[in-house]
Amino acid sequence: CWVCLGWIENKEIKTSPREPSTFGYILELRSTSGEILRSIPFEVDVAVADIESGNGGFGTSTGLMGISFYFFIFDPPEYTSFSITWRDTQIASYTKSENSPSVILTGPSDGQVFTSGDTIDISWVGSDSDGDDLTYRVYYSTDGGETYGFLSSASADTVISILVNRLEGSPMARIGVSVSDGLSSSFWETHVFTLPNDAPSVRLETPSSRFVFDDKAEKQGFIFDAVGRDKEDGNLASEAFSWSSSIDGSLGTGQHLVLVASDLSPGIHIITVTAVDRYGVSATDQTTLIINPINTPPDANDDNISVALNEEVLIDVLDNDIDIERDMDQTHP
Repeated sequence: CWVCLGWIENKEIKTSPREPSTFGYILELRSTSGEILRSIPFEVDVAVADIESGNGGFGTSTGLMGISFYFFIFDPPEYTSFSITWRDTQIASYTKSENSPSVILTGPSDGQVFTSGDTIDISWVGSDSDGDDLTYRVYYSTDGGETYGFLSSASADTVISILVNRLEGSPMARIGVSVSDGLSSSFWETHVFTLPNDAPSVRLETPSSRFVFDDKAEKQGFIFDAVGRDKEDGNLASEAFSWSSSIDGSLGTGQHLVLVASDLSPGIHIITVTAVDRYGVSATDQTTLIINPINTPPDANDDNISVALNEEVLIDVLDNDIDIERDMDQTHP
């Protein structure tokens, strides 16, 4: 595989399926004799702000900052060189060297286990028997090398240090490094190592602390709602959430749960939502919910007592009355 590297001094990289005549740039792949075997029109659009800040750029003969770009070309053996033209003027050319570069990763070590707060040193050794200048791209995988995501690029440097907490945790982590001499490239990956899995975050949004106190409360509804996010999983799926009460135990699962007051026992409930990520690490959030019992009328029983004429007597008229809530007002006439 060839990796075509280049630069441009106009806005961000952009390719679109327009007619070749509307493209400013053409990549021409040539044979050993110089015959053009394939022409690839392309366009690169780089923001002025990127040029001024030098993001990914380098110095040019005019003193301006250029923005580097690249794309892959699967290399049939007849392609031995390329040139880039802009508005019919050749601005760059490169001839494929005889040998491909090579790279070997020397760190991190096979089976190494990192903990939160550690720094991971990614190191490699690159070589090219043709003496070409080499560039490197570093990748990170959480699935044992099945897929990789771009992590960093380097030219002269052959080691980069990254805080472990910047990377997604995984028991199947791998680092890969590609090396290119401008056209030919090679790739190397580490053995599997372990990065710590951070706990997810969860926030209980509803209900807030609430009181239920009238005789219609048994039909009063509650919407239990939470949001959660995990560095490895992103926004947590609904099945990652579960709900519980300090009085009634498990209430159900899901990011959204609907109950009515009669589903809960009277009392002061500590409502807990728990969110679990794919590795089984959990986080919780809580709120207080007060369910007052339904206020039913007391049972008032007749009071009867026999006394002698003119004898004073004190009667506790509530003594034989019954109220299941035990909240009768003894001062009320």
